[in-house]
Order: sequence, then structure tokens, then C-alpha cells
Amino acid sequence: MLFRSGVLVGGVCKCDVGFEGSECQTVTTPLVEETKTVPTTAYSFEVSTPGASEAAVLVEFPAGALTTSANIKVQVYESATEPTPTVPNTDPAVTNVVKVMGQIIKFTPDIQFQTPVTIKLKISNDDGNTQVYYQTSTGDWEKPTSGGQTVISVNGVLYAQALTTHFSNWAPMSVTRTGTGAGGEDDDDSSSSTFMGLPVAGGVVVLVLIIVGAIAGIAFFIRWKKAGKKDISMSKEYAQTATGETQAV
Repeated sequence: MLFRSGVLVGGVCKCDVGFEGSECQTVTTPLVEETKTVPTTAYSFEVSTPGASEAAVLVEFPAGALTTSANIKVQVYESATEPTPTVPNTDPAVTNVVKVMGQIIKFTPDIQFQTPVTIKLKISNDDGNTQVYYQTSTGDWEKPTSGGQTVISVNGVLYAQALTTHFSNWAPMSVTRTGTGAGGEDDDDSSSSTFMGLPVAGGVVVLVLIIVGAIAGIAFFIRWKKAGKKDISMSKEYAQTATGETQAV
């Protein structure tokens, strides 16, 4: 979902890959640029930067991903020469800290696929939090919703892998959160969930204690009723013996 050079958001220009500056007016040069002709049948390609022995990006198309063959331009940019990607966060108390773990890949045009395509992006290392992100039409970066996120090794080289149903700008990134708030795009909200007005773990413990107490109360009531009947029976037997009318055997 590409745009010409950038998009103005809140008075700040969020640049498309290949552009930088306060108004995204400066053009940056890719490390490499290649055009691939992709057929409608199963197909794969890779692009390497000059002097590299391994691919910067590998793409695998299943049969039927394209309805017609297409020429796809692939540009590889050094992340250090590009503006730092921004990952949206809905919680003002939390800040997303973004670290690009490899190079940034720009695919044009922004083709939509009939079935998901696999993208593999070379990464410098895996910090356990590395995933594939793409740039949206708002200038922000998000994780694709098609799944397939994982880190793999190809001939000893690490790649972040994901599935996608479209082309855009892509990059392997590690996004960590700082701050005291909860919530946000990449949050785990389990710690803020409540049950019976308490955190989930505490609420469950209270519920278990209530159930155990109820069972113990029922058991005590049953024993008390049985004991009461036994006392009444013994009293009747004693009364009958005392009057001489009958005697318990």
C-alpha cells in the first residue's frame, strides 16, 4: 500500500521507503534494484545485494497467486539511511521502541494476491522478538494478518518469514514496549484481565475457596441432621423404658 513520497500525519511527514527529509523531499538510493517477471504458476525468486553471498529477500509464489503474469520491481534499502519506522500504539502511556533487524525491501507495484505469498527477509540476528512488518498507506508499519510469522535458517543464514496477500514496503523488526501503561497494538492484556473484581488468578482462587467452603458447610449440615435424628430416637427409647411400656432391645 504505497504512496508517492510520504503522507502528512499531525503535521509530520511519514516518508515512503526511498524518501527522507522533513517533507520527504530527498530521494535515497537503493543498494540494489531488480525487476522480476512472475508467472501465474508456482514461482520463487531471490534478490541479493552487491558482494553478498546470501539473498537479502526470498519470495515464494504458490500457483494461482497471480491471475496474470506481472513484472515486479524489488528494491533493497539500507535501514540506516531510511527514517525509523513507526509502529502505532493506542496507549499514550506506552512507547513502542522499533529496531530494524535487517534491510528494508520495497516491492512495486502494490499487487494483491489470490492466495498468500511467502516473504523471507534476511536478519542480522534473532532477539526472540523479530517479526516481519509492512508499511501501510498511513505511513505506519504493521504486522501482516495472514500469519506464518517465524524465524528460519536457510543454509545457516537467519530469515524472518511471513505470509502476505499483497506487496508493499517490508522490513524485519523487533518492537519492544516501554512505559507503565497497558494496552496497545502488540500488548498482552492478560495481566489486566479481571474476575470478580480481582486479577484473573486471584479471582479464581477466591472462587475455589467459596466452593470448598460451601461443600464443607453442606457436609456439616448433613452430619448435624443425622446427629439430631439419633438424639431424638435415643430420647424416645429412654422415655419408653422409664414408663415400663417397652424396652429397647
